[in-house]
Amino acid sequence: MKSILLLAGVLFTTSCSTTQEFDRKILDRVHDNEVTPTTPEEGKENQKLKITFLNVGQGDATLIMAPNNEIILFDGGPPGAGADTIIPYLQSNNIDQLTHIIATHYHADHIGGIPEIIAGPDGQLDTYDDLIPTGFVYDRGEDQTALEQAYYPPYADATDTFHAILNPGDRIVSEDLSFEILAVDGELIDGTIIDMGDPRNENSASIATLIEYRTFTLFIGGDLTGGGIDSPDVESTLAPLVGDIDILRVSHHGSRTSTNQTFLDHTKPEAAIISYGEENDHGHPHDEVVKRLIDNGIEIHETNDGNVTIEIDSDGKHSFSQ
Repeated sequence: MKSILLLAGVLFTTSCSTTQEFDRKILDRVHDNEVTPTTPEEGKENQKLKITFLNVGQGDATLIMAPNNEIILFDGGPPGAGADTIIPYLQSNNIDQLTHIIATHYHADHIGGIPEIIAGPDGQLDTYDDLIPTGFVYDRGEDQTALEQAYYPPYADATDTFHAILNPGDRIVSEDLSFEILAVDGELIDGTIIDMGDPRNENSASIATLIEYRTFTLFIGGDLTGGGIDSPDVESTLAPLVGDIDILRVSHHGSRTSTNQTFLDHTKPEAAIISYGEENDHGHPHDEVVKRLIDNGIEIHETNDGNVTIEIDSDGKHSFSQ
C-alpha cells in the first residue's frame, strides 16, 4: 500500500496499488498540528516553487520553498553554517518558520548546522526564537553507526522532541509537491538490501529522495555511493527506480565514490548541482566526475560560487539563478 503524509497536516492512505511494479509502505504517523488539507487558492497556479542550494562551504544544505509557503530543509551544512549562513538567509527571505528538516545522514557536513538552526538567531536552545519545525526533523533513525558520528549527539539532543524516522516508500505530500523516499540505510523502495560493508559505510546509508512538482523532478541522495573507491554501489541498483529526472543534486559533493555512469544512464538529468567548499581537503569535485557529467551533456552548477536557485512554474518549467 502507499501512504502519504501531508506536509501541513494529516496522514491518509490510499487503496492497495502498485507503482513502478512495487508496493509502497504505510507511514503510520500523524502530525501533532493536524489540519484539514486545503484547496489551492485562486491564482495559485501562477505561483512558483523555489529551491535554493545554499553555499555552506564543504557541506550540503538545500532549502525548498513551496507555493503554499511551507519550507523544507534538506541537511544543515557543517558546524557554523546554521548560524552564519542558513539563519541569515532565512531572515533575508522573511522566513521565521520551517515545516520539516530532513537529515540525509549523520556526517558533520550535513547535520552540524542543524542544532544551530533549531536554536534560532540567539543561538540558544529552549528560548523564544527557536526554529522548531511545525512538522518533524526526519532521519534514518539511531544505531551504533549514528552514535559513532561526532556531531550526532548534539543533533539528537536538539531534535529529540520533534523527531521522526523515514523508511523507503514513505511519501510526504503537499498539494502538487511530493517527496518520495527511495532509499534509507541501504534498503531500497523495492525491498532490495544493499550490503554497506564492514565497517558500515555511513554515506551509503543516506536517505535518497525523489522530489516532484507537477512535471519537474529533482533527486537528492545525500552522500549516496556508487561503487567508486571501493564504496558500496547503491546507485546502480537504485537508478531504475529513480527514473528520468530534470535536476540531480550530485551526491557526496562530486566525490569519486558517487555519480557513476549507470546512474546517469537511467536518470538522464539535464543539469547537476555540486555543493562543495573552495580548496577543500577532499579534492571535491573530482575531475573524473566533472568529466563524466560534461560527457553526458549535463549542465553543471556549483555552490562554491554562491547560492544556486531554481524557480519552477506551474507548468514544471524551471530556470536557474546564482
